Amino acid sequence: MKGLVLAAAAAGVLMASAASAQTTTVTTLDGSQGMAAPASEQYANSTISITSSTALSADGSLAFTGGRGRVLNGNNYVPNQNYGSANSIVSLTGDYLVNNGGIGGIQSPAFRIYVQDGAQRSELIWEAANNGGYTLGQAGSVTAASLFWQFVAGPGATLNGQGKYVLRTAAAWGDLYSANAIVSAFGVGFGGDAGATFNALADNVVLTTDSGSRGYAFAAAIPEPATWMMMIAGFGLVGGAMRRRSVKVAIA
Repeated sequence: MKGLVLAAAAAGVLMASAASAQTTTVTTLDGSQGMAAPASEQYANSTISITSSTALSADGSLAFTGGRGRVLNGNNYVPNQNYGSANSIVSLTGDYLVNNGGIGGIQSPAFRIYVQDGAQRSELIWEAANNGGYTLGQAGSVTAASLFWQFVAGPGATLNGQGKYVLRTAAAWGDLYSANAIVSAFGVGFGGDAGATFNALADNVVLTTDSGSRGYAFAAAIPEPATWMMMIAGFGLVGGAMRRRSVKVAIA
């Protein structure tokens, strides 16, 4: 009986864990699936798109080129979402791959947690340059042990006495906020000014807090059944026309 009770308890824990983990597959960046690429956050010489099969992911991923852009699931200037207390942050994780490092050859996708603490807005930012760099064309990952720096609206980056970024894990930064601070958004982007040649991929952006995980995976859209039927019909018409042409040529 005791064994049955323990098994039932374990099953309950697993069910609770599954319920607290939420992953959304995103095929469009218009915000309807939770993630958006605001035009106001993108330089004119930049592009953000969801590609099909890439070296990072077989079903597609985010593709970044140019100077600057952001993909996120909230409004980082006027908070309209609450993803939990900043004190409860465990990690922000994700995958990335850089094909061209842009200016300085060190630019990378930047994974961000946006925090609103009363009237004060800040961002926790992960960049490869602060985490050992990367190898061009080789996939890498942001993990719970990865180090973030902090940008605070107004004052700027949090620096140490030597003018260098203060680096902490996302969880360690989260513990430093007030009890009222909330996560208002999270996502991934690139720039400041990564440069016109910058080219990179990102995928599987997951925020984990004490309450569970919320993640976004990016994949190319699959055509609707009606679209498939139109395509098949089109192929049939083309094939029929080619057969008729072949018959005419043979008769001639």
